Amino acid sequence: MLERSGNTEFRIISWDNAIVYEGGGYSSFRKNVRSTNDSLSISANQTTMFTTGGSTEIIWQGSKNKDRQYGFRLFIGSTIGLKRNINYTDERINGLATDLSFFLKIRKVYGIFSNGTNLRNNSAKITLGYSF
Repeated sequence: MLERSGNTEFRIISWDNAIVYEGGGYSSFRKNVRSTNDSLSISANQTTMFTTGGSTEIIWQGSKNKDRQYGFRLFIGSTIGLKRNINYTDERINGLATDLSFFLKIRKVYGIFSNGTNLRNNSAKITLGYSF
């Protein structure tokens, strides 16, 4: 669902899906960590992960500088099967994944700062790019 108001665009609800396959040395390392049952490590033995959920966005542009766009995005979802495949039994883990992102685009150059959680693990990411 999309709604516009002046220089602002609201994407009220969208459905996002991602499928990821991990292979190689890191995948083997994670499986080995899980098999040791180390109480200080949290690891899953999945190599294929499917995440699904909903998001909402607000995007706006400057009234004088039409070539500058800004935005926020909130995602809430879950990675299917991840909770039952980890070597951690704390009941406080609910399997919920969240991500809050800030987006900035000036002409064809963009940057994104994301901060998210999945199974109580927090991570942040900075992305820089160029649109052709």
